Amino acid sequence: MTELDVRDSSGLSRRTVVRGAAWSVPVVSMAATAPAFASSTCKDGAYQVRWSLDYDGATDVATANRTTTSGTGTTGNAALTLTVLSTFNGRMQAGSANVQNVGTYSNLNVSPANIGGLGQRGLTIMQRCRDTSLGTPRRNNNQVITLKFNRPVWDLKFTLTDIDSNSGQYQDRIEISPVPPKFTLGGAMQGSGTQASPWSPKTTNLDQDPVSEGGGNVVLDYTGAAPAAEYTITYWNDQSGTLTSNGLQGVFVSNVTCAAETCTV
Repeated sequence: MTELDVRDSSGLSRRTVVRGAAWSVPVVSMAATAPAFASSTCKDGAYQVRWSLDYDGATDVATANRTTTSGTGTTGNAALTLTVLSTFNGRMQAGSANVQNVGTYSNLNVSPANIGGLGQRGLTIMQRCRDTSLGTPRRNNNQVITLKFNRPVWDLKFTLTDIDSNSGQYQDRIEISPVPPKFTLGGAMQGSGTQASPWSPKTTNLDQDPVSEGGGNVVLDYTGAAPAAEYTITYWNDQSGTLTSNGLQGVFVSNVTCAAETCTV
């Protein structure tokens, strides 16, 4: 088992690869509309992140694809970028898994296959414990993922996939900040995305196929919320006792869409 952990000047892990064992994963996806948040001198743009085409795994930066423009004013050509930042806390560290006939899933890399029944790939968030148990409180061992746009966006939508459980190995828990005004849960899901009520599977042994099944999906919808540039995902394992496979677990982010100004002022 080998691990490579490169951190930037702020201490955030930019890229980590760990060889691991069995796992399961969730995803995120977003879509956008464009209300009149932009300046009067610049047109609005609708953007999407296509992870397999727009994401540079060496820098952890995606350059969003503009699909349409609306409103009045100048149509700018300022790139909208999404940087993915990762911090590990407690006993948690990055993980990876090589799945036969599919490929290797590893933290902060594009999934080798489609995810969550969406028919598209996503950003992999994968982690494991450094030890064979998490201790208490288990939430203190987590990965915090920050999705950071280079300017405010609005009407953000995205999908988290493969939020599930495997008794003895992992019990996925997901929190989001800010909490979206609307979200849609897959049939196997519960919770509201907060620390008090994180998104989680309904039972303790409810595994999802990461490629084809959508029961572990959450669709987040920020339509109507104030523009923002940063969104934070906290991912942790609520499995008690001795962990099989060091609690290796994974989720995915996909279907990211939003609106933003096409130029900067």
